Amino acid sequence: MAAHEDGGTPRHHYEKLLPVFGAKRIMWSSNYPTHPRFGSIEERLRISKEALAFMSEGDQAWILGKTALSFYPAAAN
Repeated sequence: MAAHEDGGTPRHHYEKLLPVFGAKRIMWSSNYPTHPRFGSIEERLRISKEALAFMSEGDQAWILGKTALSFYPAAAN
C-alpha cells in the first residue's frame, strides 16, 4: 500500500486525515480493478480493516461504507 512507502503506515496516514476531514468525508476504495501488486480486493479490505482498528466503530463504519452510500444512495438497493 502506498501508505507504507517511505516508512509510513496506514495509521499515521489516517491519524492525519481524520481530524482534518472527519470520517464522513473519507471513503474507502478498493481501486477496482486492483493491480496485482496490491493483492486481491479481499486482501485489501482485510488490511484496511486492520489499519482502521484504532478508530471508533462509528468512524470505521463511515469510512468503510456509509460515506460511499451518502454519495451513491442507489448503491444501497
